[in-house]
Amino acid sequence: MVTILDVEKTNGLRDRVTIPIIVVEKRDHPTMDLPPSFEIMEDSTTVLHDIYITHADSVDEIVFISISCTHGAVSLSCTKGLYFSEGSGKQDGLISGIGSVRSWNAALTNATYAPELNWNTHSLPMDSIDFVVCNADDTCTDNSNYYKISVEVLPSNDMPEWIVPGQNMVLQDIGGMKVDSVDTMYVDEDEDLTITASVFDVDVSNGRAFFTITIKATSGVVKLRTTEGLIFLEGQDNSSYMHLRGLYTSLNSAMSILTYRASPNFYGNDVLDLFVSDEGNRSE
Repeated sequence: MVTILDVEKTNGLRDRVTIPIIVVEKRDHPTMDLPPSFEIMEDSTTVLHDIYITHADSVDEIVFISISCTHGAVSLSCTKGLYFSEGSGKQDGLISGIGSVRSWNAALTNATYAPELNWNTHSLPMDSIDFVVCNADDTCTDNSNYYKISVEVLPSNDMPEWIVPGQNMVLQDIGGMKVDSVDTMYVDEDEDLTITASVFDVDVSNGRAFFTITIKATSGVVKLRTTEGLIFLEGQDNSSYMHLRGLYTSLNSAMSILTYRASPNFYGNDVLDLFVSDEGNRSE
């Protein structure tokens, strides 16, 4: 039961009080939206998508950001309005600096990531792109300021390379070096010429990968240091032509001393051609 009293009729006493309240502004913190992970092929570059900074106060708020990765580099799409304390924003493993939310979002739109040359996660932990973001006048100590994208780098097949005396190297457009030419070697007629040759393949870590090689002399014969562990598919040792297969370590051991001898009484120009195939090996 509810009883309603008529103040005017009861002549009761009345009072009033006003309590002032001030709502103190609390500084909002920037947050990030980003994908949890992505895949990329070894020795390639990918565009980073769906990375965005938000700030409840304003897109003109000045924030600090750090971007780092252990086995790769990040390039921002632009650097206007950003002031760096680490890196330049181009192919950096560490970028840190300040700028407005608007400027950082422009820089992160179509930014790119590239792993280290010849590096992949086939038998290694994933790489990551780590972000730290906070207001420029704060210290980034809260765990909520940290964000991470995990990166799986899938292996690709790298080309095997010959290493021979007198080789002249040039830089490739895709990175790395390759043999451009080999200096001429000289030997007297009816005498032996000793050559040290080997194959290098960045994909091979313990030598348990099979390779095939071909050795061909136009006007002479070649003898290997050893034939142990080798399978001759065509030709034979101490001949002008041999096509053989073996483990990476066995082949390099055999070619550590190649003995060339021109045909009897021959003099003039000859060539020794060396071919190698990694049989499609990517990583062990």
